[in-house]
Amino acid sequence: MAILATAVWEVRPTNGDNTFGGGYDAGIAGAGTDYSQQTAAQLSLTDLVSTASTTITSVTGGFTTAMIGNALRLNSGTGATVGFYFITASPDANTITVDRASGTYADGAGKIGGATKSLSGQTTTTLAASLVGDNFAHIKNEAWDESATLSVSTASGTKITIEGYNAARGDAPTGTNRPLNDRNSAGVPLTITGTGYHIRHLRFTRSSAQGVTGSGTAWFYNCQSYNNVTSGFATTGTYNYIGCESNNNTTTGFDIGNTSSSLFGCYSHDNTTTGLSGVGGSPSIHQNIFEANASHGLSFSSGPALRMSNNTIDGNTGASTDGLNFGSLTASLVCINNIFSNNGRDGVRATDGDVAFAANNCFFGNAGVARTLFTIGINDVTSDPAFTDRANGDFSVGANMKALGFPNLFPGGLSTSYLDIGAVQRRESSPASFTF
Repeated sequence: MAILATAVWEVRPTNGDNTFGGGYDAGIAGAGTDYSQQTAAQLSLTDLVSTASTTITSVTGGFTTAMIGNALRLNSGTGATVGFYFITASPDANTITVDRASGTYADGAGKIGGATKSLSGQTTTTLAASLVGDNFAHIKNEAWDESATLSVSTASGTKITIEGYNAARGDAPTGTNRPLNDRNSAGVPLTITGTGYHIRHLRFTRSSAQGVTGSGTAWFYNCQSYNNVTSGFATTGTYNYIGCESNNNTTTGFDIGNTSSSLFGCYSHDNTTTGLSGVGGSPSIHQNIFEANASHGLSFSSGPALRMSNNTIDGNTGASTDGLNFGSLTASLVCINNIFSNNGRDGVRATDGDVAFAANNCFFGNAGVARTLFTIGINDVTSDPAFTDRANGDFSVGANMKALGFPNLFPGGLSTSYLDIGAVQRRESSPASFTF
């Protein structure tokens, strides 16, 4: 037996302790009380004994059946294998069995229950390295400062979820209610070298390099990376960003390299260089805002097989700054329903982009020209998007963009869509209310 997929972990960066058990698994037969969601260990012992089996004994004792399903953090012992062990049985007050053998020792020190403090701060065997596919780790919104590394690669069809919460698990915090890993220039807040991670409701700041860096695969949802020395997010694997923000970083907001990464509903702004940078690959970029970056909104050093739709790329300023800038296309690029507006040079500039497919884009107010070496799209417009309040970040469009997006009439002629151009759709007036 080993740590099971049903294990759930609790991280409290201020009030937790890296010597505590930190985990509970309701999937273990006879599971009792969840002691991981408290700020003190339920039991601390220094006379643990084992002989290379799953049985652990203590003369002091204090074990109960209510502890079944909780993790024991074995912290030390001559011959002990330090790490997290889940209790599967408690025959008496002086004996427990755990999920696997922990070594041969007679002086083991360990603690049951209590939240752990960090993902990667434990001695010898970290929580991050102990996770298995389908584990769930909750991080409470407390003062947090660590360089966490997620190194486990999950089996096909499984994932590891790392999720922040404010007051209660699952409360899906936004804004400053999300946990913030603030490194204060001491290191990188999060590095991912494994695969299959879902990261939700977290923030990362003041890295000495990138806010988040990694390879492998991961999904980020409702996360923010800001005020870092280099990029907000810089990854070489296939990453999916949904509803994420990257801002005020010294270089790029999102650096996706030569990958098939995707962004949906993200906001990249006020970065010192580009909002998004890449090499080539085949990324998907949909319904995002790239604004007020000091260099290009999006930039690819070669020709990506890019799919982009309903993005707003506005006010990326500088004498040589374009909304979208890329090299010669070697693969297909599809560009539909985007707004390229008020950028420092051109809306789109390429070395050779004439083979791209473009349609229903808006080009307005760019300091240069709408397009340089980029195809003229079907149904392109040059109308003012009439943003509600672009100076304060409200990019909902005016009537000029109303229902000009693709698709409109679907094949077969039975369904009609009324999609606006740009990332942020108009809010129509509320219908009149009636009293009966």
